[in-house]
Amino acid sequence: MRSINAEHQVEEVDRSDDLLEIIRRPSNIEAVISVVGTRALSILFKLHRKGLRTVCVPKSVENDMAVTALSSVSTAR
Repeated sequence: MRSINAEHQVEEVDRSDDLLEIIRRPSNIEAVISVVGTRALSILFKLHRKGLRTVCVPKSVENDMAVTALSSVSTAR
């Protein structure tokens, strides 16, 4: 998340733990399937590393799937 600090500068704040808590508690969501662009793919990869099961399908307008720098698939445990 981006926010403006006291010095009026934009800074990124990691709220991934808050998001994971919201996803897991009331709804019992166990996995996320997403079709995303490059920026969101990196965010979902970080969530995957924190334990969220994910299937990420890179969105590609240019049909450049072969050169996607990052992809993540988590198998069921």
